[in-house]
Amino acid sequence: MSALKFRPPVTHYIQRLIIGVLALTLVTCPVAIAVASQPKSGSPCEKQNQKVISKGLIFTCIKKGKKLIWSSGIPIPKPVLKPSSPVNSTTNNTQSEISTNSPLSEYLAIKQKAYENIRSAAESGNTKNLNLIYHIGNDFPVELRNIYTQQVEYSAKLYGTFFDKKTNVHIYMYTEKDADAITSDPAMNFNAQGFLDWFKRWSTGNDRQHNIGIASYYITPRGQNTPQGYAGLALHSSSTPTSLRAYSIQVMPHEFFHVVQDFFIQSERDAKFPDKDSYDRYFPPVFREGSANTISFALASNSFTDYQNLYSGFIKEKKNQVDSVPTFGKLNSVPNIVNSLKSIEYSSKNPDAHESSYCIGQLLFEWVIAEYGFDGYRKLIVNQLAGKSFEDNVKKSLGITLSQLYEKAAPHIYNAFI
Repeated sequence: MSALKFRPPVTHYIQRLIIGVLALTLVTCPVAIAVASQPKSGSPCEKQNQKVISKGLIFTCIKKGKKLIWSSGIPIPKPVLKPSSPVNSTTNNTQSEISTNSPLSEYLAIKQKAYENIRSAAESGNTKNLNLIYHIGNDFPVELRNIYTQQVEYSAKLYGTFFDKKTNVHIYMYTEKDADAITSDPAMNFNAQGFLDWFKRWSTGNDRQHNIGIASYYITPRGQNTPQGYAGLALHSSSTPTSLRAYSIQVMPHEFFHVVQDFFIQSERDAKFPDKDSYDRYFPPVFREGSANTISFALASNSFTDYQNLYSGFIKEKKNQVDSVPTFGKLNSVPNIVNSLKSIEYSSKNPDAHESSYCIGQLLFEWVIAEYGFDGYRKLIVNQLAGKSFEDNVKKSLGITLSQLYEKAAPHIYNAFI
């Protein structure tokens, strides 16, 4: 998936690069930083025009007489998120491209149940254990800032239910004009060249319909005693909601969800995952990327129709990528889908594994959430380190073997690709 550059798991060799990100950002980054600690209207602030986002309100540091004080909080504008409508969307229809005669078809029934289970879990969630710390570039488009901030705040209601202790999560919204901030930040600079390559293409007017994930993990920064989360994205400073491809609407909640996934493995990351194969043994790409897509698509869609249309465009795009991702051409029968799922368990054994996992894994865990509820899926996240493999996790969490999971979910994947 071109909009989401692959970032390897943050193992020991990456962690050595990571130091106190918050301290460094506060000192060096030429960007506005908004923190989630509650400012009080009329209380002193330090930097005129600094904006702070907290609990759905925007506070601004204003000058009153000779003093700088926080303004009254203004509610964040609620944008209308219509992922099926932006320019460059791969679909502008109101019906799914999937072969179906009725909204009550088995495929759509599973899809709708999964969507409703995810949204219900979010609506009943809470953020009591999350402290969101925003790092927002001065040139980040205001309308998109408002959209992504609303997404973060809403996603945090669901994601917050996974954390059993107070946790800081840093949220980044940067543009190409924040290149220095990105490359000097140890939380992102291990993949700096990848970001700079995107910025170079944007500078020539190319690929500006994409936004890119720039952080998506939970680690302990050097110099600090507790782990923190890091998630965010970058886009061109001229971007608008209608200039970005439809698929871009879910990038922020996708990257944010990786923080949740990493929360349950951070304590044993170095010991258990010295290389990519050992990582994939516990977290095959369809689980890490695919299930993150399942969650992020649902959280980025305000209705089931939006969700259906967003995925319809996404899968239409995948069907056209058979030449570059041959696995998509092998999903023409239930047995072949089972074999394909097995073939993409390890990135080292199949070059398609990472790219195909977003789409195929999304359908796989859509079926899981429809069949076992969100609490069933939650067990898979909590039990990530159970046993010696992802198969052991599936057995403990769902009570079935990994092969049985593939066989049970394969018809749902097949119905999406016929």
